[in-house]
Amino acid sequence: MASVLEVTESPAANGAGTPAQIAGMLGARIRAMETRGRPDSPAISSGIPAMDRCLPASGYACGSLVELLTEQRIPHGATSVALGLAREAIRNGKYAVLIDPDWTYYPPVLQRLGLPLERIIGIRPKNHADLIWSLDQVLRNPAVGCAIASVDRMDDRTARRIQLAAEAGGGLGILLRTLESARMQPSWADVQWFVSSRVSGHVEEVETRWFHLALRRCQGGRVGTALKIGIDALGNWVESHRDEVQRAKTGHVHLAAELARPARVRREIAG
Repeated sequence: MASVLEVTESPAANGAGTPAQIAGMLGARIRAMETRGRPDSPAISSGIPAMDRCLPASGYACGSLVELLTEQRIPHGATSVALGLAREAIRNGKYAVLIDPDWTYYPPVLQRLGLPLERIIGIRPKNHADLIWSLDQVLRNPAVGCAIASVDRMDDRTARRIQLAAEAGGGLGILLRTLESARMQPSWADVQWFVSSRVSGHVEEVETRWFHLALRRCQGGRVGTALKIGIDALGNWVESHRDEVQRAKTGHVHLAAELARPARVRREIAG
């Protein structure tokens, strides 16, 4: 019986003798195993070149989960970033579904961000159970290109359920969570960003709302990268190379040590 991860020849035989090369090879094989249930489709570009450069496929994999974390429970900055990603995810004619008990989305704002209202569906769940059920059903629908939901509680079973739903439907699932919630109840999100919104002190940037993002989790991506991106008055993404910092570190680093840990512990450490 074949093992779960079968290495047929030594890394040294392929010239991959350094720890970084071996970790990279194993990381690629593990990613292939973890994502084999997803549709074989091109990655979804974020629409922001600097963000795409942080991701292993220059975009978000179809059928993947993305977490946008904030300090506060009201995720203003994360919501704006999520809507920008949704705009890119439904350029192929699919639908975006916004799941929000309080319904804080306003049609004029959605239009300004370039989202086609005729392909936006809103759901107002009455409780947490309804929210999770709605998210699961929406993500499994192949007509949905992106689903956005604020999730404050997520046990292991729910986290796995949402991950499998995203893989089945092939769309992009975006979870808005607090940093504390993600630490206490980690999910199976493929990518995790920390988002903060700050008022710019530069006169030329008054018309643009700026966000600071830090990549906390992404297998094979540039974990540790900090970005500054904005949305201008016309709803377009704007990049700022001021304050942009990139650490030469990928998700393969310390892979062997990570593999030695139980799955839940690894996710807790990741965020």
